[in-house]
Amino acid sequence: MKRGIYAKTESGAVAWADLAGKLGVSRQTIYNWRKLPDAPTSPDVDQWINWAAANKPDSTHGDLNEVKRLVELEKLRKLKRNNEVEEAAIASVPDVAAFMQKTAATYDALLTQKIDVELPPLIVGQPIAEVRKICERIHDEIREITNKGLQNWSQGKVSS
Repeated sequence: MKRGIYAKTESGAVAWADLAGKLGVSRQTIYNWRKLPDAPTSPDVDQWINWAAANKPDSTHGDLNEVKRLVELEKLRKLKRNNEVEEAAIASVPDVAAFMQKTAATYDALLTQKIDVELPPLIVGQPIAEVRKICERIHDEIREITNKGLQNWSQGKVSS
């Protein structure tokens, strides 16, 4: 079989360059792959796809086009992500981290207010059964605040 840039097949002349285009690699990559002992000898796309899947050929022998394609895909991915952040479709990692930090600080202040400030005067001298009831009430207040939205709570509010 002819191994030049064009090869005869049953369907007529098929260019190796066309094969490269269909596989998404450069002609140089096809040229390098064809040197490998188990590579297909004809420009049959299905044979090459099966061979490439089975062998995972190293295309670093001059396949600059593939590297450029991957770089452009990464640039496109980053641009898309930046657009999503700007359009508020997604939140950036620093924004989420800041929100989480603020939420944790607010929750800590809520627990401090309820347990360290409000609870002790309510339970002084109370029997254990009454202390448990008071603690349950405080716990219910904390749950209600978090269910309504912790970000809306402020430390100045005192429970009834």
